[in-house]
Amino acid sequence: MKSLYSDNRGTVESAIKELMQEDDSVKSSLVNTWNENICFANGIQHMSNFGRGGFSNENGNRIFSEKESRQKNFYKTNEIAPIVRTLVSFLTRARPALTVGSADKTEKSKLSADFTRKVMDAKYDLDAERECSRMAAYWGLLTGTAFRKDYYDYTLGPLATLPVLDEMGNEVIDPETGQPQVEQKQVGNNVAVIKTPYEIGCDFSVSSFEDISYIHESYLADVEWVRESFDREGDGYTGLAGQVTGDNAIGLNLQSLQQLRFTSDVTGSSKVPGKSKEKTTVTEFYIKPNRDKPKGRMLVIAGGVCVYDSDRGEYVFDGLSGSWHPYTPWVYEPFVGRLLGKSLVAELVPLQRRLNEINESVLKNANTVGQVDILTSKLSKFEAKNFEGGGGKVYTWSGVGPTPEKWQGMPLPIQFFNERQTLVDQMVRIAGTNFVMSGNAPSGVTAAAALEMLLQNASSQQSDTSITWEQFHERGYCKKMNVIKKFAEFPNADLSNYLQSMTGDALSTELDAFIGSDIADGVTLKIEAGSMMPKWRSSSVTLL
Repeated sequence: MKSLYSDNRGTVESAIKELMQEDDSVKSSLVNTWNENICFANGIQHMSNFGRGGFSNENGNRIFSEKESRQKNFYKTNEIAPIVRTLVSFLTRARPALTVGSADKTEKSKLSADFTRKVMDAKYDLDAERECSRMAAYWGLLTGTAFRKDYYDYTLGPLATLPVLDEMGNEVIDPETGQPQVEQKQVGNNVAVIKTPYEIGCDFSVSSFEDISYIHESYLADVEWVRESFDREGDGYTGLAGQVTGDNAIGLNLQSLQQLRFTSDVTGSSKVPGKSKEKTTVTEFYIKPNRDKPKGRMLVIAGGVCVYDSDRGEYVFDGLSGSWHPYTPWVYEPFVGRLLGKSLVAELVPLQRRLNEINESVLKNANTVGQVDILTSKLSKFEAKNFEGGGGKVYTWSGVGPTPEKWQGMPLPIQFFNERQTLVDQMVRIAGTNFVMSGNAPSGVTAAAALEMLLQNASSQQSDTSITWEQFHERGYCKKMNVIKKFAEFPNADLSNYLQSMTGDALSTELDAFIGSDIADGVTLKIEAGSMMPKWRSSSVTLL
């Protein structure tokens, strides 16, 4: 859209508002499905109409306004949770093996590449990368798509004492003391987080994330934080942050996510705390580079007010695909013809519903099969209410007609139980996880070689998912490396200490002085193919 590149900010804001409304419209039905998937995976299965019809207010007791099923208290099993847990364990069990290549064959580039690999290995632990992978796997399985965001946060890290420099880059001397002037400045740190499709929106008219022309993220923030963060001078800051006020109109997508954060398990009830601070909706909007804006454009809109507008290309990294924004998407399985992916759980929910129906019938039958019914003549004076059972009791009757008879309850036919097992097998087949993969040996299979073969077969079914999973991490780590190179201007004590604990004193001087620019230009990062897939050793079996 040409209006997104307009120099008239009012035109841009109108275009963004229209796109946000379109995003809510596209996601309206998807959000209902995501809510249902999340609740089913978490064991909340008694809702009859998930998410359709709005939400409770701030002080309400229920996350959704749908009518509960009258079978709420009947026995249910959760076959979805172990399937999801198995796949998450499969995807996150192995740590990726990183390979960092140098831009050229010079000794300096090789040393820089080796040092960069050590930095990225340390950052895997310092940035809680395994937890990021775990959350990405869960959101991908439940909603079909997960987003990784790599950015730099200047509010993190310790304060550093730095010399004050003039416009020429020279130190400013204090005329009274004759000493260089110093200032305290936040060191900052890179951040890696997982975002959900509730928060992320983009150009849904395309079928590949490589072709999107814009992408945006929305979240709730304190008005006070917005003013402190954006009410400042500098390139991009509009000086309008002081006009931001509380926002009472929260979009459907964010409202769903906010309600889920306060949902209790099993019951599905939600008690959202009252507002301790004024909140407003903040939207980060990233626009793809074109001839007018060769480095793209980034806008931040809070409470309907544009507080930041920059075309400096904060997240433009040369030679890196999709480098004009900080997000890396992962699609669990493509939904042919649609940008957002297909959720695994969405395919399992109908089968789980049928399982619940069978479980309900089995429990109802078990509770009634031992309770006899009495058949008696209308002419008799026998009252069924007096037939209370118990050993050693004598029951009499008077009247004419046949003797009262007991009608014993009948057990359910075997087809019910066969169907139940068939449904479980169908769910496992759809997910591509056999029972060995989840740690259970199939009935009759005891040989180690047979179990290992079943494990290998399960891994083969997940090969496509594993490939896209490794690509997702590789692209995310590349963005992370470039974020560190571009924004880390000062040494990071936490990183230096961690690296020294790993390498000893061999690189103590280099570690203490490491900043992002020490990463050489053109350094490439790769994840070794297959390194994130669990390895099965021959002649032995390792069960998840």
